[in-house]
Amino acid sequence: PRVVLARNITDTIAKWLDRGELLESQGRPIRPGDIMILVRRRDALMEEIIRDLKQRIIPVAGADRMILTDQIAVMDLMALGHFALMPRDDLTLAEVLKSPLIGLTDDDLFELAHDRPGHLWDALIGKGRHHSRQPFAAAHHALCRILARADVVPPYDFYQEILDQSLHDKLPGGKTGRQRLLRRLGRDAEDPINEFLNLALAYDRVSLPNLQGFLHWLAQGHTQLKREYDQDRNEVRVMTVHGAKGLQSNIVFLPDTCHMPDGHHDPMILDMPGGAVVWPGSKSNDDRKVGKQRERHAQNRLAEYHRLFYVAATRARDRLYIAGYQGQQDPKHNSWYSLAEKMICPVAQEVQLAFGETGWRLASDQTADIEKASAAQISGDGESSLPPWIFDAVSEERIRQNIMSPSSLPGPAADERLEPSILSPLAGDKGDRFIRGLIIHKLLENIPGVSKPGRQQVGRAIVRQLAPQFSASEADAVIEEVVRVIDDHAFAAVFGPGSRAEVSLAGRPTSLPNDMTIFGQVDRLVVSEDEVLVVDYKTNRPPPMEPSQVAPVYLRQMAVYRALLRDIFPNTPVRCALLWTDGPHLMALPDDLLTRALDHLALAQS
Repeated sequence: PRVVLARNITDTIAKWLDRGELLESQGRPIRPGDIMILVRRRDALMEEIIRDLKQRIIPVAGADRMILTDQIAVMDLMALGHFALMPRDDLTLAEVLKSPLIGLTDDDLFELAHDRPGHLWDALIGKGRHHSRQPFAAAHHALCRILARADVVPPYDFYQEILDQSLHDKLPGGKTGRQRLLRRLGRDAEDPINEFLNLALAYDRVSLPNLQGFLHWLAQGHTQLKREYDQDRNEVRVMTVHGAKGLQSNIVFLPDTCHMPDGHHDPMILDMPGGAVVWPGSKSNDDRKVGKQRERHAQNRLAEYHRLFYVAATRARDRLYIAGYQGQQDPKHNSWYSLAEKMICPVAQEVQLAFGETGWRLASDQTADIEKASAAQISGDGESSLPPWIFDAVSEERIRQNIMSPSSLPGPAADERLEPSILSPLAGDKGDRFIRGLIIHKLLENIPGVSKPGRQQVGRAIVRQLAPQFSASEADAVIEEVVRVIDDHAFAAVFGPGSRAEVSLAGRPTSLPNDMTIFGQVDRLVVSEDEVLVVDYKTNRPPPMEPSQVAPVYLRQMAVYRALLRDIFPNTPVRCALLWTDGPHLMALPDDLLTRALDHLALAQS
C-alpha cells in the first residue's frame, strides 16, 4: 500500500507538470516549487516518495533531515578514505573493491581473496601485473592513484578528484566516481554526496586538513543534516509536519494520515502529582493513581497529535490533499483521515480519481484578484529575473592553501622529486620485503616504551599484525635489528626520557613562501633545555655513508622540519638527524646542507 500511494502521488504531480495545469490563484501553470508533501515521520513512505519523484526527473529537495554516515554512498567514500590510510586492512579493501567506485564482482573478489598467502592488497598487486585480467589491473591502477594523493591534498580536494575526475577508463559504471555511484545507487545518492563534499570543505576551513582527522571527525559527529529550504528554489519539498511549522505552500499533500501514535515511545518514568516519579512497568501492575496518570499522558499525546493535524492542514494556501494507506484494518476513529472524512464527506462532491479510486472534493471558485507580483513571476526560462552578472564568465578560483607534506616536496629538478627506491614491490618475494620499512617504523614507535623482557612479545604481535606471512625467524630478525638500534648508547637521547614518537607538525614556516602550509609527522622528537632534536627513520639498504650522499628529497624534508621547529622554539637550537636502520647508523645533518636544500625548495616554489 505504501508504494502504491507514493506512486499515485507522484503520478498526479507528473501529470500536472506535463500538461501545464493551471494554479488559478496565481494565474500560471503549477511548478514543482508550489508543492509540499508533509509526513508525520521520516520513514519508508518518505523515502519512497522522494525516490519516485527523482525517477520521474521531477525536481525535489530531498529529505529535510538525514544521518549522513548512514547513507550508502557516504559509507563507500569513507571506506575509500580508510583504505588510503591503511591499505592492508583487508575488510576495508574488500568493501572498496565491491563498491561502485571500483566495481569488482563477487566472482572477481573471490578469485582475488580465496587462498591468498598474505594481505588482500598484496594479492591485488600481483593480479594487477597480469593485464589479461583487466578488472584487477584497472582496480590496482586506480587505487595506486588514490594512495598517491591521500597525504598530499586536503580531504575536500582528495574526494573531489575521486568523484569528478577519471581514475581509470576501464573501471565499470562510468568515467568518474560520481557517475559510478549514481549509476549503481540511483539519484538518491546525489544529495548525500554533495553534503559529504560540503562537510569536507567546511572541515578544511576550520581544521588542519588531513584525511584521518576528517574521517574521525565525521564518524564521531554522527552528523545529522537539516536542510533549510529556500522557497525560491523550484523543487518539491518533502518534510515532516514539525519541520514545516512557519512554512506555507500553494499545494500540500498529507499522505500519512491513517496511522496514530501509540505508547511505544512513552516515557519509562511517569511524573506524578506532588513531584513523585514512578516507574510503572506493565499496565497489569497499575494502581488507580498510576492508571489515571497513564491515561492522562495518553490524552495529552492524542491532543498533540490533533494539534499537529491543524499545523499540517494550515500549511496549504490553495490546495490540500489528504490521503493515506492502510492494511487490513480501517483507520482508527481519531486518526487524521477519520477526522477529515467526518468533516468533509457530508458536504463534499464524490469524484473518481485517475488511478481508479473514489475521492471527495470540497472546492470554491477563485474570486479574489490575482496579485500582479505573483502573475509576473518566472514564466518559463526565468531569464527575466536573473541579474546581468549571472552571465559573466567565472574568473579562475584562487587556491585556498598550498598544503604540502614534507616527504613530497618538489625540488628544482624532476629527478629530485622522487624518493630513492628501497626495494621494488614487484620483486619475486610477493611483496614481503616491501613492507619491511613499515614494520620497522611501527616497532621503533612502540617498543622503546616497553621493558626489555616484554619487547620480544610485543614485537612479534606487531609483526604478526602487519605481516602474517612472515615466519618466526623472519620476524625475530627484524625485531632484533630494531632492539639493537634502541639499545645502542649512541641513540640514548633519541629513545630516552622526554622523547616522543610520531609527532605531528603543521604551520607556515617564515623562511618559505607565504602560501605554503606544511603538514607532516616526524618519527622522533626530543625537546630539552639545550636543544631540539628531530629524527627521521630511513630503511634504505645500503644507506649512504656521508650526508652529502643523502637524497635531496630527504634533505628538503628535514630542512622543512627544522624551519617549522625554529619558529616554534625560536631561542633553542634545532638539530636534525637521519637514523639509518641498516647498521644502525645515526647521521647528523649539517646546517649548511639543510639551508641549501631550503633555498632550492623556495626557488622551486617561486
